[in-house]
Parts: sequence; C-alpha cells; structure tokens
Amino acid sequence: MSLDDLLHLGALSPGAGPDLVCTVGGAHPVVVAPSGELDRQGGPFLVGLAGLVASRPGVDVVVDLTGVGYVDVAGMRALATARDLVVERGGELRVRGASGTARVVATVMGLEELLDERAGAPAGTVASAAVPTDGPVAVVAVPGLTTGVLELAAVPVHHAELHAALGAFVDVVLRTVPGATAVSVQLGSAAEPTEVASTSRRAAELDGWQIRAGEGPCVESGDTSRTVVSADVLTDARWPRLVRAARAGGAVPVVSSPLLDEGRAIGGVNVYGADGGVFHGGHRHAVEVMAAGTTTGVEQLRLHAELRTQADQLRQALVSRATIDQAKGIVMAHRGGTPDEAFTFLSALSQHKNVKLRDPAREMVEQASHAAAPSGRPSGPRGPVAAGVRSSSGTSLPARRGAGGTGA
Repeated sequence: MSLDDLLHLGALSPGAGPDLVCTVGGAHPVVVAPSGELDRQGGPFLVGLAGLVASRPGVDVVVDLTGVGYVDVAGMRALATARDLVVERGGELRVRGASGTARVVATVMGLEELLDERAGAPAGTVASAAVPTDGPVAVVAVPGLTTGVLELAAVPVHHAELHAALGAFVDVVLRTVPGATAVSVQLGSAAEPTEVASTSRRAAELDGWQIRAGEGPCVESGDTSRTVVSADVLTDARWPRLVRAARAGGAVPVVSSPLLDEGRAIGGVNVYGADGGVFHGGHRHAVEVMAAGTTTGVEQLRLHAELRTQADQLRQALVSRATIDQAKGIVMAHRGGTPDEAFTFLSALSQHKNVKLRDPAREMVEQASHAAAPSGRPSGPRGPVAAGVRSSSGTSLPARRGAGGTGA
C-alpha cells in the first residue's frame, strides 16, 4: 500500500482485537489521529502505519492524540519507534493533544521531548506555553520531575483516608516543583470544594481568598479545565474582586492546573511561589504533569473506596441472606408451607412494617433464640414459638396448621 492509497482510505483499524482506529489525512504534514486505546495491542499498528507514511522520504507527520483515552508504556514506546521511522526517512514527527496521563507515562519513560508540541525543540528539554513576557521565552528543563511522578505513584491508596492521601500528594508536589513554597489541592468545584489539603497556612489563605471572591486562578482553572498562570495572584487585573479581598503586599506567582477526568475538571492543584518569584514554562509543565499524577491517585482512592463499599455491602448481603434463610425455616416449622411461601410471608411482613426484609427476619430469629429452652436446645415445634411469632409491633403472627387442621 502506498501513501496515496493510505490517504485515500482515510481510516484504518488493526481489526477486531485492539480498540484503536486511526484516521489519516492532509499532505503537508500528514496527520495521523488515533482514537481509542494506544497500548500493547494498538501500538504495533501505529508503528506499521508510520512505516507506510514514511515510505515517501521527507514526509512530516503530526500524531494527534486528542481522541486517545488510554496510553500505556507499550503505546508510548510505539510512538517513539514511529518517530524514529519517520526521522530516518528525513521527515519530522510531532505529537499534539497529549493528555495529562500520557505526559506522566512519557515523563516516567524519559520521553518528555516526544510530546513537545513546539517544532524543533531541543531534544531532552521540557517545553510548554510559558508565562507571557516581553522578552524571548526560554525552554527550561525541570530536574527531578520523573522522581516526583514516581513518588506520587508510590503514595499508598489501598487503605488510605482521603485527606491523608491528598496531604501526601501536595507534599510530593511541593518537593518536586522548583521554587514552590506552598501547594494546595481541592476536589470538586474550586468555588465550593468538597475536600481540600494544603502544605501550609499560606496556601490555605490564598485559596480562601479566591473561594470568597469567587474568582482567581484556581477558580478559573476549574471552570475552564485549563492551566492558569499568574505572575502575581494578588495584583492580577483579571480578578479584581480577589485583588480587593486580598489587600496584601508582595508578588505571589501561581500555577493552577486542573485534575482532569475525561476532559472534565474534578479538582485542581495550585502551586504558589515565593514573594517576587517567577514561574516559567518549565514550571507550568511540571505542575501539569504532577496534576495528572495526582488525578491518577485520586481516581485510585475513589476506586478502592467503591470496592470497599461493595465488599461491605456483599458481606451484609451474605449475613442477611443467612438470617432470612433461618427465618424462612422458622416460618415453615410453625406455619407449614414451602420455602417460597415462607419468603412471601416475610416479604408481606416487611412491606407492612415498611422496612427491609432482613429486619423482620432478624427479629424472628432473635425471638426464636430467646424462646429456646434454658439448656440451649429449642423447646420443639410445639414450644413457645409454635404458638405464634410476635413482631416488634406487638402483633402475633399466628401459626398455620397442617392438613386436617383449621386455617390460621
């Protein structure tokens, strides 16, 4: 298949296995847009596609990852291989639209430059949109970023309490981002957070001013799902209510980056610098990567909390099932009938009392236990319980006679 054939087809899929579809279009450069999951199965398909594109020497390629919902180590390695194929043939491969999770994977693998959307950026540097300045924008590498990502991943979340885990996250961010003096994280809306954690009273104070004013970098970042940078949060003309509310001296730089779940902000990380400090493009990139790592940690926390809740519910259901089975046996022993009829009887009782089925079942089992003989052995089918099982409402549930008797 030639490049012209590839462009004519427009969209390709590796088949029924991998969850990946690639659309191909354009000519200068050729745009390859994967959609789905770029992983161990889909990665080789992307490499093969890049090989076909590179069959024409000197072709530049843009890989648009906007539609990719999942990237793992194998997928990132395939992306690097695709780049090498194109470069070997005299072309250039650039990546755009990478998610925060993809950036975390690239950082851990030492492939930050692969996701640099700025054409021609020096290899091995971290480049991103920087704080607007009058002079040229420097591309500055942030040391220790890989270590920070690994430390975030090492925070225990299996049995962690939410606030404690968030506190561990902000401590890692504070150590990782150069020049950071205070860090906070909030879940939910920045204007009405459901959970917050900070490294210092200063961070909590700066967050509080923004919450009360209803504006500021952390609020705007959450509303727009984009990173917001300010050279001085206390004097920035974009947020006049915040400036009036703060009424504080000094210049406090800040980078606020959202915690993104499928493109929607579920919280945010706010990194404040020292009075008079400056945050450049490398700082912004570092905060975005750490925010992506924090998002992963928060999602793991929620997942484990849901699993614990489901496990508790399952244990309760098993206990309730055993109790209900016991109650059915009691009903059958003293009223006769089948297991289904006993269950219907218990269901009618729970509906009459407007409670869950396990409640009258538990009461019935407890009453039967209390009615047992002093020796601990039941007093027999014609003992105290046989005369009728009394509900907590005080009404007696009459026994049902078998064949030859009168109905209850």
